Amino acid sequence: MIILNILGICLFCFASVSNVYCNENSTVKEDLTVSEKKTFSVITLKNGMKVILKKTDFDSGQVFIRITAIGGFASIALEKLVSGVISTQAALESGFEGITADKFYADEIELSIELLPYHRRIDGFSTASDFNKLLNYINQYFKKQTFTETAFNAVKKTFANQSMISKYDQEQAYQQAFLDINTQNFAWMQPLEVKDIQKADSKLSQDIFRGFFCDPAEFIAVVVGDFDDKTIIQEIEKYLGSIPKKESTFNFSKPPIPAFPQKNITKEIIHTGQKNSLARLTFPLFCINSDLYPAITLIMDLLDRRLSEKLKQLFNEDQRIESFYENPTFPHLDLPLLVIQFRSETYLVHKIQSAILCEVKKLCEEGITQSALDHLKKEFLRKDAFWLYDNIFWLTLLSDYQTMQWQMDDTTGTLEQISQVTLDQVNKILKELLSKTNHTFLYSHP
Repeated sequence: MIILNILGICLFCFASVSNVYCNENSTVKEDLTVSEKKTFSVITLKNGMKVILKKTDFDSGQVFIRITAIGGFASIALEKLVSGVISTQAALESGFEGITADKFYADEIELSIELLPYHRRIDGFSTASDFNKLLNYINQYFKKQTFTETAFNAVKKTFANQSMISKYDQEQAYQQAFLDINTQNFAWMQPLEVKDIQKADSKLSQDIFRGFFCDPAEFIAVVVGDFDDKTIIQEIEKYLGSIPKKESTFNFSKPPIPAFPQKNITKEIIHTGQKNSLARLTFPLFCINSDLYPAITLIMDLLDRRLSEKLKQLFNEDQRIESFYENPTFPHLDLPLLVIQFRSETYLVHKIQSAILCEVKKLCEEGITQSALDHLKKEFLRKDAFWLYDNIFWLTLLSDYQTMQWQMDDTTGTLEQISQVTLDQVNKILKELLSKTNHTFLYSHP
């Protein structure tokens, strides 16, 4: 299912291509307002929902949709949290007009709903010929008023089973430990307990669901794929434009936000069956914005290269180094993290940790040269041009860009933005915005 996030898979590839979807001759009905963009069109429906259309020929006849809104379960009081988290799946399981989730798969239509800490998301996929069916299901989802008790109890059982299984899932345990250490055990990011799931209330769950999926103006829909221009606008207006506008019962403006720990923390967890250790060094980033994102991309490439070379010199063998960006508060930028991950023999973990810390500190103090930056740009542009053609990349990029409320007029393209990164931008992040002294360290061992 489509559950990707641009900040995870292709973090800063702000791409564009040369084809133009919306031009001066484009026509829409009078109750729509349209603003033109170079590589996509933006439509505001009469109920306030914004729709971004991006036409591609990456996969013939395939269409993807992502509908996102700011505000998630971090806005729910803790005592109501479980009922709220369950609500989206209970609505989906209850079905629409007698059609249950099984029907989606029979029609080769994918539809998933996610309620996350700080945003809500609906993902869908179908062929262009069945896209009207998918949009109708989404329309019915917004209009849903009641859950069936059978569906609600089935979802409670599924969540309870998943909760029990997750206790033995070592990958989930590692990711939860990562969240705990970097959010100081933030209450809204703790796993659901079976005893709390069993207490979930159907009426309360319905009330919370209605608050989350009632005002279409809160949502941004992104449609990417191989579609007919005129037909898709008509279908969108019919199904998304007819969702009734209602006032939300939630205030999403000031949810509780976790904070990075003020002191360095090390945590170890046991992973049975592993032959080596998985470790993550995590550093907080400060005052990051859209202008600096391409520079962060290059810094991650720089860290991978610099640290791999250093560790090979020290230990005479290749160590698998991977730097990536993590944002537990997406779409807010309150807790952006830079993570350096590596695998090694357990007896080397702390030696490698020390070596990485020394090299990061040195890099941050000295910065890099113009020739080093030019080399990074050249290598990045050579290897990452593939993303310019991928539907999922475009779906995620456009959705995240809008959800983070960044100006899309400035989306000039991966190649151009990376090529325009300046030495001052890179060194500003290294010397001022990347913490050199505050970090956490998580590692597993057999």
